Amino acid sequence: MFISRFRFICLLVLCLLLGAVIGTVYESLASGDSGKRRVRMSEMMTKLDLSDGQKAQLDTILEQGRKCMVDINTAYRSEFGKVRNTTRTQIREILTPDQQKEFDEMMVEQDARRRHLRRNKTHSNQTE
Repeated sequence: MFISRFRFICLLVLCLLLGAVIGTVYESLASGDSGKRRVRMSEMMTKLDLSDGQKAQLDTILEQGRKCMVDINTAYRSEFGKVRNTTRTQIREILTPDQQKEFDEMMVEQDARRRHLRRNKTHSNQTE
């Protein structure tokens, strides 16, 4: 029993860490900080000594890549949501009723933070 519970907890931690890593990588690749992105693009254009035509082509290529990343995120968001919900359900099963109540409150706060961050990213991308 202890080993299976230990494996479950390890799997749970691994899933949460994997989700955090994937989220971080996606955010940095797909949206990134617009100010940092502009600086990186400016440095790249300067170092490569791009012509105006090349700069325009680069902008188009980067925008297409960004849109593809967003599409991938949209396609897999529901899958991540299913894994998140399954994980939360499994966690709730090992908790006492008092712990479940506290856990549910924590998850409501976490979901609100996630929505807030997503809304801010969407807003900052629209203002670029």
